[in-house]
Amino acid sequence: MAEIVVVANPLRDECFTVTREVWNILVRQGHSVTVAMPEGLEDHFAGLRGQECKPISKCAVGADLIICLGGDGTILHTAHFAARNNTPILGLNMGSKGFMTGLERNELGLLENLSLDDLVREKRLMLDVELERKGQPVVSSLALNDAVVIKGSVSKMINLCVTSDGCEVMRFAGDGVIVSTPTGSTAYSMSAGGPIVDCESANIILTPICAHTLHVQPRVLSDKREICIVFEPSGRDRSSYLTVDGGDAVELTADDVIRVRKSEYYTVLVRLNGASFFDKIDRKLNIKNETVPGTRT
Repeated sequence: MAEIVVVANPLRDECFTVTREVWNILVRQGHSVTVAMPEGLEDHFAGLRGQECKPISKCAVGADLIICLGGDGTILHTAHFAARNNTPILGLNMGSKGFMTGLERNELGLLENLSLDDLVREKRLMLDVELERKGQPVVSSLALNDAVVIKGSVSKMINLCVTSDGCEVMRFAGDGVIVSTPTGSTAYSMSAGGPIVDCESANIILTPICAHTLHVQPRVLSDKREICIVFEPSGRDRSSYLTVDGGDAVELTADDVIRVRKSEYYTVLVRLNGASFFDKIDRKLNIKNETVPGTRT
């Protein structure tokens, strides 16, 4: 039998109803089950009694499978721990889109007779993101979705220079830039006009945010490239921030350099149902069922 970690999300499963249901299904099969607490939400777990609870940082090591209850945000948070231990993640969607999840709430019965051999595995590229200040690293993080440099002021643009392996790719004034993985291509990057890229591709996607020029367009690069982003102050009051996978924002200072490259780590996402990447695009992004204005239905 397997060592399984169930990452509970009290913000999505307020009374832990689904957490207990999943725990009971797995225990009945003889699996060893630990309930994991996402960082910052430990105080919400006082009402969960009868199950062993540990911080996610302490129970990802040695697990055969991590089951995340929530949405894509829960998976993004968990991936930073799972990737370093090569532990696969199965997401149970309790959010809105749940684009990275492999199971819907109404498919909970598929966990009965769970076998690790039956899991469909998808290896997802991750990025190493490093912020350098005066030649010294001050922030280092992993990204499954994206690294975003974005302006801090509502009405003022920022100046950015983006290079790839020392060659200038784009220099522009705008709202910011997104460096995303193929997994992140359906997130903020897509909303900013970036392309949808097959989630198992080996690419890095550059998407400018509201560039104030016509010649700056999204770019799809090889995963062998190293991306550098420099925040270039204009001499007037400007601020910008770096966020990784939607985490805490770090304010940038003049001539900070953000370096982004393919990580040695990968996130392994698994699913039990038969939905492919393209099925999810059609179903969750409503591409098939949208009506084009001016056409007959």
